[in-house]
Amino acid sequence: MSESDETDLIVVLGMHRSGTSAITRGIRVLGADFGDNLQPAVAGINEKGFFEDNDIVALNERLLKTLSIEWHTLRYLDKNEFNDASLNELKEKARILLKEKLTGSGGLLCVKDPRFSILLPFWKEIFNKEKARVTYVLCLRNPLSVADSLSKRDGFDATYSLYLWFIYNISALENIANESSIV
Repeated sequence: MSESDETDLIVVLGMHRSGTSAITRGIRVLGADFGDNLQPAVAGINEKGFFEDNDIVALNERLLKTLSIEWHTLRYLDKNEFNDASLNELKEKARILLKEKLTGSGGLLCVKDPRFSILLPFWKEIFNKEKARVTYVLCLRNPLSVADSLSKRDGFDATYSLYLWFIYNISALENIANESSIV
């Protein structure tokens, strides 16, 4: 496949409550496609929308469940955990899903789910198989502000939230090193 056959993909990364929705909304204004299956806005939590594709979020939740964790589990995921044969079926479902999303995007697709930050080794394999030309956008917000927001939304303790912020951002930074990215 030649380079001209590749599709551009923007992947928005960042800890939950880090401004990923605001940045993604800006990317939408610039012309990126997000598909037509987005999570709705929620009053008092995210008034203008999450800009997260329901199918991708569902697949990421299934992947987390297969790894025996939740989005807020305090555990760093090693890249090697994504090589397990038990993930092969999910990898194929992710490949098919991404292919569908890329095909319908008109050449520039943007996907956003904070879970990508900790699940990126899984997804990078899929992006490569589908020959997507990927640019990563990592959203960083003051960890104390994130902790305050998570306390209000989820009732999390500040220390717990700060550990989560660290895991998400270290995972994302480690996995976008030497990639086309902006922070």
